[in-house]
Amino acid sequence: GGGGGEPYRVLLMALRRRLYRTRVKMEEVYLGHDSGAEEDADVLTSQAQLLAPLELMYRSLVTVGDRVLANGTLLDLLRRVRTFGICLAKMDIRQESDRHSEAIDAITRALGLGRYLEWDEEARIAWLSAELVSPRPLIPDAGTLAADERVKEVLATFALLATLPPECLGAYCISMARSASDVLAVRLLQVKSGVKSPMRVAPLFETREDLQNAPRVVARLFSVAAYKGAIGGFHEVMLGYSDSSKDAGKFASLWELHVAMEKILEAGRAAGVRINFFHGRGGSIGRGGGPLHLALLSQPAGSIAGAYRVTVQGEQIQAFLASTELAVHTFQSYAISVLEHTISPPKLPTDAQRELMQQLADASAKAFQAQVYQSEDGIFSRYFHAATPTSALASMNLGSRPAKRKAAGGIETLRAIPWVFAWTQTRLHLPVWLGCGAALAERIAGGGLAELRDAYSTWPFFRGLVDLMELELSKAEPAVSEYYDGRLCTPDLRAVGDGLRSALAQAKAAVMEVAGHALLLENHPLAKQSFGLRQPYLLTLHAIQGEVMARLKKEPSDAERLALDDAMTVTVQGVAAGMQNTG
Repeated sequence: GGGGGEPYRVLLMALRRRLYRTRVKMEEVYLGHDSGAEEDADVLTSQAQLLAPLELMYRSLVTVGDRVLANGTLLDLLRRVRTFGICLAKMDIRQESDRHSEAIDAITRALGLGRYLEWDEEARIAWLSAELVSPRPLIPDAGTLAADERVKEVLATFALLATLPPECLGAYCISMARSASDVLAVRLLQVKSGVKSPMRVAPLFETREDLQNAPRVVARLFSVAAYKGAIGGFHEVMLGYSDSSKDAGKFASLWELHVAMEKILEAGRAAGVRINFFHGRGGSIGRGGGPLHLALLSQPAGSIAGAYRVTVQGEQIQAFLASTELAVHTFQSYAISVLEHTISPPKLPTDAQRELMQQLADASAKAFQAQVYQSEDGIFSRYFHAATPTSALASMNLGSRPAKRKAAGGIETLRAIPWVFAWTQTRLHLPVWLGCGAALAERIAGGGLAELRDAYSTWPFFRGLVDLMELELSKAEPAVSEYYDGRLCTPDLRAVGDGLRSALAQAKAAVMEVAGHALLLENHPLAKQSFGLRQPYLLTLHAIQGEVMARLKKEPSDAERLALDDAMTVTVQGVAAGMQNTG
């Protein structure tokens, strides 16, 4: 050990011991060997505990005149600790709203209070509000609670959260949030499970209907005094770009998101609560992705006030963060865009432009839903499953969640990731333009071209929307889609494909007319050239993939199927890499 003449060594030896004990504790918890019987005082549980000895050493070195030494590796270490804390990154939790309702229902039944699932919204809010301020325990012990495995899993998650250091926890995101009670239920389960500093709760509004109802839900939530008083004047709201697009098409999705953000901000201002939006964007344009500057154009003024939270997922992680240089460039781009949007937000639309966009959104959603969800005898669904590799995608380990929300059901239960991914593989890129092209073409035919071009030139949101469509349409290749149809579809299904390719041509023509372009991407020659260089390799992969899918349909032997499955995986990943924005 060190003596009195080596104070820094003594300090660092003690810190090293605590870091070692912390690592051992983390390994025990991870491996399930932690009994939890007694707390080890040496285990670090907060950033402050790690900073204290380091800051003491820094101040001491500066005081005795060793500022140069203090500002070297020690200052670097202090900055890392302040940035990453003891947990590197905060952990978000995500669970569907129905699962929390089921857990609360099990509790109310066990306590003899009736069935929570049968209560109306106001009855739920009244009971949840009362329980939030009640000091009594709420969750019965396992012997009293008659719960299935789904409920036990939810309650076990909250029990585990109560054992973790608060600064390691981020947001609790509620998928398919539809009501204020969905948020109150999560807050209550955290409080009654013993979570010392409850995670902020972020309701995720996903479908078109949920986005339309979101401002009303948020306003009702802020009217609950027991909840509003606990959130410190700040609330996070997560927005889903994937399911809303799959539900009603791209035009309707982005416009409903735009309107929802404006109205949620109004609800926040009325209640004195600052709103921060968490954007659940994917890599593909169909799931809210695309070039950063175009994506931010879809955000209304005031929605990015010095902060912007967004998901980076799929192959975008590699594209944005693969190296130090790329990561620095990515964060610089975000910082510049957020600063620009904060200081000089996009121009607000006129009343006429709002009316125009609402009409386009309604017409687009109607055409999209008629094709996807209301086709005669479900022929569109049969075409989708026959002409795209969606069945193969479901069996591949390519996503973080199952391909479907529920085992049964058709396209409506399919998650947005395989929906977009499948159309990208066959180069039809349907989620981006279906319905939108018809709405634009109908408006143009009715004499509205001048109005559309004026919106394109004067309204950043509309320009960004059209430019995103043009970027994705430039990657569509009807000949590739036709090849898949020829290899995989019956004549009646090929007729569906022919109709979609005609609609694709209509969408391309309409977008070019609105943008005033003779060719797609004529104002982005480098992007066009970059994709052109990848095209020969993509066409080869499509040819192989179509052949593999045709052979898989013929019920090959186990050995042949294994080889074909491997080939399928390679081609899917190859096409995804070539398209660069599919996840």
